[in-house]
Amino acid sequence: INRSSSLLAPVQAVELSWGLINAMEYVETAQLVVGSDLTYNAGSWRSLAETMETVLAPKGTILYLTLGHAGFNVQAELSGFVSVARELGLVVVSPGDPTWPFATTSSQATTLASWNNLWLSQCLSPAELPVVQATGGAQALVLQKKRFVQQNAMKR
Repeated sequence: INRSSSLLAPVQAVELSWGLINAMEYVETAQLVVGSDLTYNAGSWRSLAETMETVLAPKGTILYLTLGHAGFNVQAELSGFVSVARELGLVVVSPGDPTWPFATTSSQATTLASWNNLWLSQCLSPAELPVVQATGGAQALVLQKKRFVQQNAMKR
């Protein structure tokens, strides 16, 4: 993460059942929430977004990754989840936004789509890349609390 906060702080990974009651023990304690392939069931989107918003620290970041597979539309799934997350106070941020938390080493990564293409090409082998692309692709979302993003937008 490319912020002034130190990465020398202790890192703790915890298994967390979704839902507001389960998340209350960790209210606003997570600087970074990482999740993968969690949004395939639309019935769980609200509970997942509530959990993420509850545990996320005021200046924290959520990195969410999802991979397509046959019969699965990554974009439709993510659009639905983002709508629910937005209702609960989370917003998607992109490389050009003032609160973007990651170092961008390429002038190509100026949008979320270009950032996705960049990390995907760096993480997958040449043999894996066409398989992932043929089954719906891969997508990374970076979310933060709406009030944090709005506060930083006003400073610009």
